[in-house]
Amino acid sequence: MGLIKLISSSPNKPSSPAWGLYPRTAIFGENKIYTVNKDSTIHSTEINIRSSDDRYYYVDNLKDSIYYLPQPIINAKESFKITPIFK
Repeated sequence: MGLIKLISSSPNKPSSPAWGLYPRTAIFGENKIYTVNKDSTIHSTEINIRSSDDRYYYVDNLKDSIYYLPQPIINAKESFKITPIFK
């Protein structure tokens, strides 16, 4: 299971690429995160980290309205099916 968060583009600039604030625990490998498809399977996506602080990475150039896993999943693999929990 994983907690799912939504990333969306700026409401002032609908055509701008989406950006987000990602917990450091959500990033793995070479700047990758897991995104969640409508069928509840996860897929790795490379992100562009713009800056960071002690707890978060600030990233941009994402698809609008994606769901991602903000916590690590043990033994996660491509197309792994999860049970989403929305908060």
